Amino acid sequence: MILDELSDIPQNEREVIERSAINKWGENSQMLMVVEECNELSVAICHYMRGRVDFIGILSEISDVLIMIEQLLLIGCASDEELKSQIDYKLRNLKKLLENK
Repeated sequence: MILDELSDIPQNEREVIERSAINKWGENSQMLMVVEECNELSVAICHYMRGRVDFIGILSEISDVLIMIEQLLLIGCASDEELKSQIDYKLRNLKKLLENK
């Protein structure tokens, strides 16, 4: 999943932790947490741009968002292949936009 290259905690252990969080607080609650963490990231970016936090503050929020996105993918039963396909599609579209200045 997303954090395979970014975390020293093995994927299977992360999945156990993330599924435990989903089971404890419920899918709806965890989906709302994705929104909350994304909002906290946007606030951290604004604070960084105004010089109120350093980039570590942004990295902390990125970490929270990535963890919550992994939970969201588990909730939606999305495969790595499905996600990769969507990412590749979006990147190809971005490339086309850049080429069409």
